[in-house]
Amino acid sequence: MKKTLLLFVLATGAGWSQIASVLVKTTALSGTAEVITLQQNPTKTSRMIVRLVAAYVDCSVACTITLERNGSPASTTTLVPINLNFGTTPAAAQGFSASNVGVGTVLGSYAIAAAGNLTIDLSSIYFTANNDQSSNLTIRTSAITGTVDVIIKFTENN
Repeated sequence: MKKTLLLFVLATGAGWSQIASVLVKTTALSGTAEVITLQQNPTKTSRMIVRLVAAYVDCSVACTITLERNGSPASTTTLVPINLNFGTTPAAAQGFSASNVGVGTVLGSYAIAAAGNLTIDLSSIYFTANNDQSSNLTIRTSAITGTVDVIIKFTENN
């Protein structure tokens, strides 16, 4: 009986929670770039591990995007993560649009054709539970005159 109960507790993930969220931003640009950043929140007392899932970028005109990691922390302009599941705790990670994040390590550069889109698998990227706001991921577009849609999906666990 004790073994069965222990297996049930382990299988149900007792003491573990997961929050699934997205950052979503549609921006009409006029000769400027959009910079979307997801970063670890240094002020939260709960120590969450942020696991990236995927990013989707859609451009109405030809554009180039860079995927960057761990630039100097962003502080403006807040973009609130949206929870995917009703009734879950709000995400602890912070989002920023028109972000002032510093340039980080470039993980990749991608060209998107006019009226094109791109999905990037981010499943191997995560932020540890160190509450260090320099743990961040940024999608930076080239300067364009057109509309860009950016979605970053992520989960948080404690």
